[in-house]
This record gives sequence, C-alpha cells and structure tokens, in this order.
Amino acid sequence: MTPTPEMIEAAVLGTWQQTIQFQNGETWEDYKTRSPGAAILFSNGVEEGLKAALAAMWRPIGEALMDGTRYFVHCEEYCTIAWWDEDIDDAFGGWTDGRVPSWGYQEIREVLPVWFIPLSIFEDRK
Repeated sequence: MTPTPEMIEAAVLGTWQQTIQFQNGETWEDYKTRSPGAAILFSNGVEEGLKAALAAMWRPIGEALMDGTRYFVHCEEYCTIAWWDEDIDDAFGGWTDGRVPSWGYQEIREVLPVWFIPLSIFEDRK
C-alpha cells in the first residue's frame, strides 16, 4: 500500500508537532526554509515509517479469527469485506462476503482471501 501525498503531508506535520523546534515556535515552513536538506531527510524518514506502518496493517489470512468477525480482505484480484462462515462449502466452512454468485441458486459465494486488515483499526474514524 502506497501512502498518498496527503497522507505523507499529514504524517510529516503530525510528527513535526512533536519536535523541539515546533515547541519553540518554529513552523514546518520556516524549518524547510532554514534547513532544506534536513527537512527533506525528516520528510523521507516519516514517509518510510508511514510505508512500513501501512504494510504492517496487512496480515496473512491464517492469522484471522474464524468466528464470524468481519475483515477487510485482499483476494488476489479484488478487496472486499468478508467473514468465516461455518455453513459454506458443505459445512466445512469458508470465507464469504455474503454475495450471491451471478449463476444464482441463492448460494452465498466463497471468497479466497490471502491477506486481511482488522476492521477495528477504523473504529476511530466513525
């Protein structure tokens, strides 16, 4: 997952607000003018940290609870919200997003996720 420029800017400014320079009244814009090389290194460090944090959000599907908890999952060619359903695949259980396949029969389709992100990380965004 690649952070957007807006994400990087927010992370840089949020991190900047934790510095001694900020606490002494220096703005990020002032710092970039005063020390452009150091500001680039600071920004690059924050961006790399953000990339690592975003990559760490994705977990192997084998670590997901198979108890009906909903997850944001990556299924190789698409992403969806899915959960483990004991009734899928002749009661052996499987991952589903609750959609009915185009061929109908009112069967809920099985999805094959590889990675997941717990939806709980988005709780503070409600």
